[in-house]
Amino acid sequence: MTAWMREACAELGAPLGVVLEGGYALAPLARSVAATLAALTSKEPPAAVKTAELAAGARRLQAQFWPQL
Repeated sequence: MTAWMREACAELGAPLGVVLEGGYALAPLARSVAATLAALTSKEPPAAVKTAELAAGARRLQAQFWPQL
């Protein structure tokens, strides 16, 4: 998502700010910071993602808790 936002902001000529929530689990937070910085500084375009497939998978997982989905 960071890479997509980087690309969108570049196309619009808009600045990009980043705020990461966390701090309770320091190792995962450190990995998140490193991944975010890597995406912000990469010269590579963001990878293509099949959004519809990801959304359908998330819906299936959540439907066990919310049957109306």
